[in-house]
Amino acid sequence: MPDRAYNLVKFTPGQKADFSKLLQSVQFNPNFDTGQFSGFSIKARQDEGVLKQFGLRSGDVVTAVNGDSLLQGTPDLQGLIAKYSQARQVELDIIRDGRPVTVQIGS
Repeated sequence: MPDRAYNLVKFTPGQKADFSKLLQSVQFNPNFDTGQFSGFSIKARQDEGVLKQFGLRSGDVVTAVNGDSLLQGTPDLQGLIAKYSQARQVELDIIRDGRPVTVQIGS
């Protein structure tokens, strides 16, 4: 990834959560910015509060998972989900309100 300034959002110990719970709670949709694929936007399936628990918001756009970019080559979101579904900690690079943010999920 190119050098970028990131805001880091971490859980406090009382907010421990796992990536598999997040995957069950959100919907990922391809996102395009000026006609170019820019990642996968996140939307809560039901309760928006679940996203907050993970430090996320509807409309956040995932661009990488644990450093694996979704922007190079053919994006393989399903492959990354399978790869990290049982991970205890996952780092998501997202775009929020036009700015890069890194969110760590898990312990």
